Amino acid sequence: MIVSLFDKAFKLLEGAPKDGCFVEFGVYKGDSLKQTIELAQRRLGDNISFYGFDTFEGLPQTKKPLSGALKKFWAKNMFGDTDIKDVKKLLTAIRPTPKVRLVKSLFSDIKSLRQYGINKIRFAYLDTDIYEGYSDALRLITPHIQPGTVIIFDELIPPFDPDFNESVRRHGMKAVREWESESDVNLQIVCWQ
Repeated sequence: MIVSLFDKAFKLLEGAPKDGCFVEFGVYKGDSLKQTIELAQRRLGDNISFYGFDTFEGLPQTKKPLSGALKKFWAKNMFGDTDIKDVKKLLTAIRPTPKVRLVKSLFSDIKSLRQYGINKIRFAYLDTDIYEGYSDALRLITPHIQPGTVIIFDELIPPFDPDFNESVRRHGMKAVREWESESDVNLQIVCWQ
C-alpha cells in the first residue's frame, strides 16, 4: 500500500458519494485491506461494508507473455503463501469490528458482484498483478461504479526508465486502457509521485 496515494484517495472520498462499499481485488495476506479498513473507519466512520476478493492460493496462469524476472516473480502460484483463515484472523483484530466479506475465487469465475450484495462501489483497490486479473476485476466493478468512485490501481503506471522493457505494470496499464476505450467510464488519473 502506498500511503501517500491512499491519503489522496481518502481526500477525494470526502467529497464523493457517501453510499457504496469498499472492494479490494488481490487481498494476498490482508495487510492492505486491514489498513484500508482502519483508515476508512478513522476518516469516514464505521458504517462501511468491505469486500476482499482473492484466490487465496496465489496467481493463476497468465496468457500474456512474461519474460526475464517476471517469469519467476509473477508465475503461476506466486503469492500462494496465504490462507483465507489467516486473513480473517488478521481482520478480526480491527476495532470497531468492520463488516467484511472475503471471497475465495478466481475473478473469472465470478459472474456478478450482486450475488455478494454489492450494489454501489465507493472505493476499489485493484492489486491483481496480471492482465487477466485486472480485466476480470474491471468487468466486475463496472456496473457498480458511480460518479465519484475512487479506484486505486496498484500496477498501472510503468516506471519512467529509458531501459524499461517489461513490467507487470504493463499488464495493468493494458487492461485499464482497454477498459477505458470499451466502457463509458471517464477516468481521471491522479498519480502518487
